[in-house]
Amino acid sequence: MFASYIEALLHKDGIHWNNNGSVGNKDDMGDGATITYSFIGDNLDDLDEDRYRDFATFSDEQQEAIRSALAHYEEVANIKFQAVDNDGTLQLGYAETFYDWNGDGEIQDTEGAGGLATRPRDSGATVVIDRGNTALTPGTRGYNIVLHELGHAVGGFNDVTIGRNPGNQYTERDERRNRGMNDRTLGAWQDNNKYTLMSYMGHPNMPGFQPRTLMLYDIAALQALYGANWNHNADDTTYSWGLNESFIETIWDGGGVDTIDVSNQTRRSILDLRAGSFSSIGSYLYGTKERNNLAIAYGVTIENAIGGSGNDTIRGNSARNRIEGRSGNDEIYSFAGNDTIYGGEGDDYISAGNDNDYIFGEIGNDYISAGDGNDILNGGLGIDHMFGGEGNDAYYVDHLDDVVIESVGNGHDGVISSVNYTLGAHLEDLRITGTVIQGWGNNLNNTIFGNSENNSIKGVAGNDILYGYQGDDTFWGDDGNDTIYGGDGNDTAYGYTEDDFLNGEDGHDKLYGQQGKDTLLGLAGNDILSGGDGDDILHGYGRGMLEIDRLAGGSGADLFILGESPISEFVWLPNVGAFYKGTFGNQGLISTVSTAKTDLINAHKLPYQVTTMLGSLTVNIGDITRLDGYAIIEDFNRGEGDKLQILGSRNDYSVTQQNVLGSSAPDTVISFAGTNDKLAILQDTTNFSAIADFVSVA
Repeated sequence: MFASYIEALLHKDGIHWNNNGSVGNKDDMGDGATITYSFIGDNLDDLDEDRYRDFATFSDEQQEAIRSALAHYEEVANIKFQAVDNDGTLQLGYAETFYDWNGDGEIQDTEGAGGLATRPRDSGATVVIDRGNTALTPGTRGYNIVLHELGHAVGGFNDVTIGRNPGNQYTERDERRNRGMNDRTLGAWQDNNKYTLMSYMGHPNMPGFQPRTLMLYDIAALQALYGANWNHNADDTTYSWGLNESFIETIWDGGGVDTIDVSNQTRRSILDLRAGSFSSIGSYLYGTKERNNLAIAYGVTIENAIGGSGNDTIRGNSARNRIEGRSGNDEIYSFAGNDTIYGGEGDDYISAGNDNDYIFGEIGNDYISAGDGNDILNGGLGIDHMFGGEGNDAYYVDHLDDVVIESVGNGHDGVISSVNYTLGAHLEDLRITGTVIQGWGNNLNNTIFGNSENNSIKGVAGNDILYGYQGDDTFWGDDGNDTIYGGDGNDTAYGYTEDDFLNGEDGHDKLYGQQGKDTLLGLAGNDILSGGDGDDILHGYGRGMLEIDRLAGGSGADLFILGESPISEFVWLPNVGAFYKGTFGNQGLISTVSTAKTDLINAHKLPYQVTTMLGSLTVNIGDITRLDGYAIIEDFNRGEGDKLQILGSRNDYSVTQQNVLGSSAPDTVISFAGTNDKLAILQDTTNFSAIADFVSVA
């Protein structure tokens, strides 16, 4: 019915209090109860005068301590204690107490007891604390006795010690009586105050110290009888203790996001957030570290832990933990849950579970193993070793000697590096940050991101995607079908083998396709595009004014794509004093967009009627200065299958032979029909046919 350790504490019949003051049994367990109580100053009629002698009255301080013990019972279970002046269901007294320990039928003056209690019965229950216990505050022997005797009177609990019988203290009769429900008993390793106050054996690791709360099994057994009080500490609660304090406690917590904080501790702490586990916190005792002095009750979830300045060991649980090691060379273990872990200062060992974790080693030479899941690993300052495991992991690297290890098939992983970095085996992506300039890939299909510096980015093998962003960057695609985006700046890109896509974007770029069927885009700036071997596509158009690109297809049947026209051209109307923007072939009314010399219109078929803020005027063709750039094609060769791609109809363009570039051979000039607006110059080439060599697209 219950765990064996619960049944060992419970009376064989499961006796407890019902809400109406009657005694229940194992058939009606689990409901809450309200129990009246009163203090007595004299012996009761049904109490043996040999056992209970010389009654006295509790002092105010002692009564308050007993009320705090009752309140502690209320914290963990659905029990309410109601004070009455007389004749409470539970009656609490203060006297000299004795017990027939040797079982000879006589009680000697030497057979004193720390206290006595009766179990629940129809006439009520009594708890009498021996007058030798003057201090009843938490952590004293007297308080321990109060909690123990209340266990008998409220929970019907057994004295669980069986077969230990130190000094022949307990009779065979006592040991039979101490067997629990279903004849359960505790094992020798459980029969102590580490687990339950119902044992006569002290805490095995902390001799001389008394628990100041109900312990692990006590709480579980009370909740089996009365149900758990989930309202206690149901908000976000932080648990902490004095500097190197000695204590024995169990935490019962009803909910919220909770934290165990030992940041003030200077000696090593061992924290375990799992329910039913033990932690070790506090000072040294007789040269031995405090051990297992804090338990977390069953059913409790503590989410967070903060270590101290010692070399701590911290274990999480299945919740979403936040764990901070702080100073010291710490060991941190998390399990299930999306955890956040900070190692702090020191050389830390961090092992995470199989969910999506964020791990920051911070300062020191850290060893981080993230387990499965999509994890973020950041070693922080120092020489760190990071192992991501399965899942799509991200690594932060800030030292040249940092080690990142991934295994084959363990997800799609990337590195964010603030030092020059080459991707190791089984890593796919790289982003370089700060002032770093070099980022190199490996034999996988890498994606590499540069920064605002003048980067050196190499894809190595694989089908890579390389981004430069700002700065004058140099790219090497190397083996594979690579894609390169130069970004801002004057970039140089080499595709190398196979079929590459090179986009210089803004700036005066140099793009070299080399081997393979490459596509090269100059975009803005005065660019140099060299296709190299293979059937290449070269886009020589730009987005700025007066751009002049140089295109060389190299060997192979190359396609040259000319100009942004007829989508938009730059036109300066001097008698208007403005730039305008339009579309090829537009006629009739054109509206002014700006007078800041930034907006443009096409003006192929003039005169246009232009509306301005001052009215209307007619612009004649002689008034137009066109500001488009053009492409210089150095090696157009019809015999290799080279073509020029244009937008619109062939009739929109004119082809003439002129010596424009100053060499001994004439050049072929391609212009917009009816204008002197050059779109391309085919260097030293006159063998060009608008019918055969143009490829027109709509």
